[in-house]
Amino acid sequence: MTVKEFLFLPFVKSLWISLGIVIVFLIFRKLLVKIVMGILGKVTKKTKSDLDDRFVEILRKPARILMTFTVLFIAFRLLDFEGLFATTTISKMHQVSTLLFRSLVIILIFNVIYQMTDKSHLLFDEFFKIFDVEVDPLLVPFVSKIIRLLLFFITVAIVSSEWGFDVNGFVAGLGIGGLAFALAAQDTLSNTFGGAVILTEKPFTIGDWIVVNDVEGTVEDINFRSTKIRKFDKSIVTVPNSTVAKSNIINYSKRDIRRISYNLKVKMNTPLTSMKAIVDGIKEMLIDHPGINNETIFVHFNDLGESSYDVFLYFFTDTSVWSEYLALKEDTNFKILEILDRHDVALAVPLKEIKMDQTTSL
Repeated sequence: MTVKEFLFLPFVKSLWISLGIVIVFLIFRKLLVKIVMGILGKVTKKTKSDLDDRFVEILRKPARILMTFTVLFIAFRLLDFEGLFATTTISKMHQVSTLLFRSLVIILIFNVIYQMTDKSHLLFDEFFKIFDVEVDPLLVPFVSKIIRLLLFFITVAIVSSEWGFDVNGFVAGLGIGGLAFALAAQDTLSNTFGGAVILTEKPFTIGDWIVVNDVEGTVEDINFRSTKIRKFDKSIVTVPNSTVAKSNIINYSKRDIRRISYNLKVKMNTPLTSMKAIVDGIKEMLIDHPGINNETIFVHFNDLGESSYDVFLYFFTDTSVWSEYLALKEDTNFKILEILDRHDVALAVPLKEIKMDQTTSL
C-alpha cells in the first residue's frame, strides 16, 4: 500500500478531520468561552439579583469542560472505524462514548447546583426573599450540607442508572450501609441531631450569654458536633450537642433585666424612726434611679435576726449586660451606704462566740 493510498483510507481521512476540529477548537477555546460568558454576563448585569451573577461565575469552569468534551465526543463519533473493527464492536464503542458523555453532562449539572449551595448561601437568601420566609442564619449551613449530601447520592443514582445498574439495589444498599454506619457512629449522629434541635428550636444563638449545666459563658460557635462556649475567664468549653439538647439551658441574653436581691443587715440598737427612714429612703432611691426597673421593687423590714435587723431588697436593673449590671449594682450600693450614713445607721457585725480555755498548766 502506497502512502497516498494510506492517507485516503476512510479511517485516516476521518482522523484528519477529527484532529482538525479538535485543534481549531483548542486554538479558539478561550475566545469562545469569553464570548459565551460575556453574553451571559451582560444579561445578568441587567438584573437586581446577585444570584445570576454567582451562577455565571460558577458556570465558567463547567462550561469550558463541557465544550471541550463535546468537541472530543463529536470528533470521536466522526472517526470511521469500518474495516478496523467488527460492527458490534463499533456499536459498543459508540454506546460507551455516549454513556460517558451523558454521565459527564449529568455530573457537571449537579456540580453547578452543588456549588450554588455553598457557604455564600445566595441561593437560600433569594429563595427566602421570594417566599418571604425568615430563617435563622445558623440553620442555613445545616440545610446546605444536607442538600449537598442528597445531591451527591442523587448524582450517583442517576449516573448508575445510565450505565444500567439497578438503582433500587443501590438504594437498598444505602439503607443497609446507613444502618451499619448509624450503629458505628451513634455518638456522632446523636450530636448531629442535637445540633439540628438547637438550630430549629433556637434556645440560643451565637453571642448569647448562657448557662448549660455548670458551664457559663458566651456562645461562640454551633456546628454539627458541638457548641463552643467562651467562659468569662476567656477559656473555651466544647459541649457536645447531645448534652446541650438534653440539658436545662439558661439564656440570660433573652431577658432585658437582671435581678438584685439580698438582705441588708443593720445593728439591732437602731432606733425605730431610723429603720423607717432608711427603708423609705432606699425605696425612694431605687424608684428614682434611671437604671432600675420600676415594675418590681421590694424594700421591707423583713426579719428580726439573732444579731441584726434585716431589710429585704429585691429589684431589677434595666439591663442584662454584665458590665452594666455590675456598674448599677455598685452605684446602688454606694447610694444605700449614703442613706445609712445620713441616718447614722451602722451595718451589723456578725457576733462570734469565742471560747477560751481558762485552764493553764504550770
